[in-house]
Amino acid sequence: MATLSLRTDAHLLIESDRPDAQIEQAMASESTAAEKLHLVGDQSFDKREPDAEDSSTRTTTSILDLPPEILGTILDHLLGHMAPVSAIHSSTTPQLSKGIASVMRHPRRKALSDIALVSRAWRQPVQERIYRHIKLKGTVSGLLDSMEWFQKCQHLAEYVRHIEVWIPVWGDRTAVVARPEEDAHMGRNIQAARQFDGGIITPDILAGTLAFKLSAFNATLSEIFHHVGAFFPRARIFTLEGGHCKKSKLVDTFAAWQRLGTLEALPGIRTFVMKGTWNLMREPSRWRLFEHALPNLQEWHCAYARPQFEAYATMNDIISNYALSNIRHLNINLEGFYSKDPTLTSSHATHRAPFHLCHELGKITARLESIVFGGKVCSAFFMTALNVARRPGITPNLTSVDLGVKNCCRPRSHSGEDTGDSVVGDSATITSSSFITAFDNMVTAATFSLSCFPHLNYLRIRFIDLDSACPLLNPYFQMAGGKCNGLWNEEILEILSQFRPGVYYEELDEGIYAQARKGETALAAIYPRTRPKSIKTSSYRLLTDTRM
Repeated sequence: MATLSLRTDAHLLIESDRPDAQIEQAMASESTAAEKLHLVGDQSFDKREPDAEDSSTRTTTSILDLPPEILGTILDHLLGHMAPVSAIHSSTTPQLSKGIASVMRHPRRKALSDIALVSRAWRQPVQERIYRHIKLKGTVSGLLDSMEWFQKCQHLAEYVRHIEVWIPVWGDRTAVVARPEEDAHMGRNIQAARQFDGGIITPDILAGTLAFKLSAFNATLSEIFHHVGAFFPRARIFTLEGGHCKKSKLVDTFAAWQRLGTLEALPGIRTFVMKGTWNLMREPSRWRLFEHALPNLQEWHCAYARPQFEAYATMNDIISNYALSNIRHLNINLEGFYSKDPTLTSSHATHRAPFHLCHELGKITARLESIVFGGKVCSAFFMTALNVARRPGITPNLTSVDLGVKNCCRPRSHSGEDTGDSVVGDSATITSSSFITAFDNMVTAATFSLSCFPHLNYLRIRFIDLDSACPLLNPYFQMAGGKCNGLWNEEILEILSQFRPGVYYEELDEGIYAQARKGETALAAIYPRTRPKSIKTSSYRLLTDTRM
């Protein structure tokens, strides 16, 4: 019997070691065997001899006779739910905000690929679910393997909706050898590239010359875009992962033998995800190439692995100088939100930065449907968005805002210059009174902006300090489903009652107590065992006084 198995290398390809005729023969035998799976009247569960009349009138129902809707439900349970690509917006679905790559992938789909052999009716829906999201290695040999496979099985390329290309930072653990000379026709010495990239180890290499080196045979952006455009015209989501390491190099746009030009246009792509953006884009000119190649882009994800001052400068130039008119969903993470790397301090950024990114983000927020941002942010983001939304002719459609506060900006005057006040960002902790004040001002501005954003029904602002003495007390604010949790004060309550009278706090409590309440110790009053559903702003003074 022919078997379908997923390859274990970088790209997930279903292989068969037999021609199609043998596969059809195997599927026919599998179909005959499947007919023995009766949903009604299976004789294996009834050892009694049936009457002659019963045997003549009895009809057998096979699993193959189920309606297509039920078969689809079974396959969704086995291989994951196949939601429409147009409905997948991680920005508008907070539960999926960290995992757009896993929306259309199932962890056990490799082991379940043999289900495609149950019958001819099952073959297409199973392969459609398996090939819905594929991941390719962004090397010369990786693209060549993908090209050979999809040239042989062109019908499988029609199922791809999410194409993910990861460009390795490190090369395989092989001998340190010189990179082959580039071929004028192919642009690479293909055989040598495959051997080097495949990690072929010969006896002379085992003599002690093994070392990890930067990958030398990565594909260029031009080659990657050309491959996606040539083989996956029906793809709607494009993920490009640049990786991360110290002193990593920028991914080449064009090969040395190519003339500088533009990337191949991908008109079908609606969502563009950039991971390890520092290796993909270090200046605004690179975004110009992406923008021209993705004319119908509606959702953009951009994530940096570590804090980089240049990332703020690049993003500020992109937002201020490029229209981004087609983008409706924006997801930007500039500081590796879940890493322990120290954030950029306010003094470091202010002495070198004549710009304020919060103002630029606020200007485009009014025409977005959702925005997710991680990095340095302050109340100026909401106040700028509020002022833009009040302009004549502007119809705000914002429905979701999710801010991951790594730091707060240094106070600035109305002209945008540094006021010289205390450096908020240098002490972004729960024991810093200046940081708590800045966070409280941001939450107040967020609730006040509800007056001009009538469709905004999800709002989350959170500060996560992995080194906090008590992470459960990290300030946060969340409004979802008509209920609020987190930071509060009298001004916030008054604003909510004025602009959103139907929204209320689930619980109004101090959150932090100077003395132990009944049934708890004094230590538990300061260090709660669960995150409080509400924390009054003034309660953080206790942490400031005690200097936790």
